[in-house]
Amino acid sequence: MDDDDILQSELQELEDLLRSPECTVSKIEQFYQNGVNTVELMLLWKWLLGVAGSSITDWDIPVEHKDLDIITDDVLQISDMPEEQEKMIKILSYYCTARNTRYKAECGWAEVLLPLTSLSYGDMYACFYALLSKFVPRNCKADGKPFHLFRLLLLYHDPELCAFLDTKKCPPDMYAQRWFRSLYVGKCEVQVIREVWTRYLLQGDPFLVFYLALVILVNARDVILDMDNCGGTEIATKITAFPDNLSVEDIEDFVSLAKYYGERTPLSFRHDYHSQLFGNAPTESSFASLSQALCLPISVSELLQKTAEQGVSYLVVDCRPLDQFDSGHLHGAVHLDPDTMLSDPAMFTTNVATVLLTQRKTFLEDDVSLNHLCFMGTSREEEDQLLNMVVAHFLHRKTQFVSSARDGYKALHDLLEENVDIGLEGHDTVNVLCVVKNNPPD
Repeated sequence: MDDDDILQSELQELEDLLRSPECTVSKIEQFYQNGVNTVELMLLWKWLLGVAGSSITDWDIPVEHKDLDIITDDVLQISDMPEEQEKMIKILSYYCTARNTRYKAECGWAEVLLPLTSLSYGDMYACFYALLSKFVPRNCKADGKPFHLFRLLLLYHDPELCAFLDTKKCPPDMYAQRWFRSLYVGKCEVQVIREVWTRYLLQGDPFLVFYLALVILVNARDVILDMDNCGGTEIATKITAFPDNLSVEDIEDFVSLAKYYGERTPLSFRHDYHSQLFGNAPTESSFASLSQALCLPISVSELLQKTAEQGVSYLVVDCRPLDQFDSGHLHGAVHLDPDTMLSDPAMFTTNVATVLLTQRKTFLEDDVSLNHLCFMGTSREEEDQLLNMVVAHFLHRKTQFVSSARDGYKALHDLLEENVDIGLEGHDTVNVLCVVKNNPPD
C-alpha cells in the first residue's frame, strides 16, 4: 500500500468514525493523538464545532460592503497569499452584510478565519460563524466586560500580581484584547494555533480563553513583577507578546494548567456569565457592577452544592452583626465581626488569624478544593461597607481564593425557602424573618 492509499484509508476511517452514532469526544481525541493531516484536522474541527456545512453554495458573488477597505487592510496584514486573501475578504464581507454589522479594524475576525483557509467557502464560513458565536467572547474592546471579569479571575488566583498590574495602570484590556478576540492566533506559528484550537475544541469550554490567559500571566509572574521600572503601556506590550513564543510541545501542558485553574474557579464564573458572553442572543446583563466589584461575586446556590460537581467548596466568613449570625447562619460558617476592625483592632487581628488558620487547617486536612473563602454580608449597603473593608484587608494580605456571596444572607434565606430550618444552623424564625424583611427590596 503506497502513501496515497494509506492517507485515503485513514481519511475513510475518520469519516466512518464521525458518521458513527457512537462517536465521542474521547474517541476523536484518541484519533487525533495518533497524528492527523490538514484534511483530517478540518474534519475534526467541523465535528467538534457541530458544523455540517453552510447552506450557501454560490460564493461567486460580488464583494461589496461599506467597510471593504478596512477588511482588506486587515486581511493583507496577516496573509500574503492571494487565494487566502480572496476567500477571507469575501467571507468577512458576506458575514458583515448578512449580520448587518460594521467591520472594525483589528477586531480579530480576520485572525479567526486564517486557520480555516484550507476549507471550502461554505465550510470556512460555517466554522467561522460557529467559532465567533460559541468561543469568542462578546464585547472584546477597550473597557469591555470580558476584561473586567478576567481581572476578578486574576485577583481570585493571584491577588499580588493583580495588585501590581492595577498599580501600574495596566488593565487586562491593554494586553488581552488580541488573545480573546482572535483565540490566541496572534503571531503564533500555524502548527501552534492548530494544536491550541484542537485542544480548545476538544474541551468544548468557551471559558478556556480566560484560563489560558491566567496561565500566561501566572507562569510569567516573576518576569512581570520585575517590571517595576516600566510603565503600564510598556508592560502591556510585553505581556501581549508572551504567547507568540509558544511551541507545539508547550500546548499540552498549557491547556492542562488552564483546566487546573478552571477546576479551582467557582462554578458561578461560568454559569452566571456564559449567556452574556457567548452566543448570538445575549441575556439580561449581570455585568453592571463588575468593574466596581471588590472581589469575585458568586451565587449563594454554589455555597450549598457538594464538591462532587466542582473543585471548589467554601469556608464561609459571615460578616453580619453577631446577633444576626446567632439567629441563623450556614452550616460550617465562621463569624468575623467587621465592627472590631475599627473598635478593637487587636481583636480583629486575632479573629483574622483564626479565619486564616481555619482556612489552612481545612486545606491540610481535606483537600485543596476547600481552601477558598466566601465573605457574606447582609446586602444592606451601610453594613456591607464594613464588609468591603474586611475583604480589602484580606486581599491586601495577598490572600488567594477570596469571593463574596452575591446579595448576601437575604439571597441565601430566600433560596432555602421551606428548607431554611434544615439549611441553616441556629435558625431563629422570629429574629431571622425580621432581619430579612428589613433588607431593602431587590
